Amino acid sequence: MTRPPLLAPMLLAAALALGATQASAQQTERLTATFSTGRAFAQGEWETAQLRGAEGNDMVIGRVPAMQLRLAIPQRYTSPPKRVRIYISLPQIALGLRASGSLELSWQSGGTFLPGKLRAGQRAVLFEGIASSSTLSDTIAFLIHLSGSDMDANLDRVDIEPIYEIEAL
Repeated sequence: MTRPPLLAPMLLAAALALGATQASAQQTERLTATFSTGRAFAQGEWETAQLRGAEGNDMVIGRVPAMQLRLAIPQRYTSPPKRVRIYISLPQIALGLRASGSLELSWQSGGTFLPGKLRAGQRAVLFEGIASSSTLSDTIAFLIHLSGSDMDANLDRVDIEPIYEIEAL
């Protein structure tokens, strides 16, 4: 039996502010994200569908325990407070995957952030409301679903790097 890969979904390097990008008619800007883990990644645990009794299913699930996610909100959105929308997105490519077609990320939060899910190459709304402080934070727990056949057998980890972006409404 092979050892399951390490789950490293929250590389902070991916969340560094990299300037503004254009998305539809609205201007979005990347946000800096930090996590309560105190490390550059959060390690989760993998389980397979077979452990839950689903025969012939090669889906694996990575559970990342709840942690505090803090997003740094630029002053131009908080002074004066503006109505904003914050997105979470997943790149099409992830280290440790040969293909990302089956990759799905879902999350539950403590109430400030909206719960949701998305697939590789998509983005979803994480927050919509008034930006009244320089940091927006909430407890968040991630669940990662992917096909075991998409995983690269030569690597012992999967790096999933969410990107956080903000736009004024």
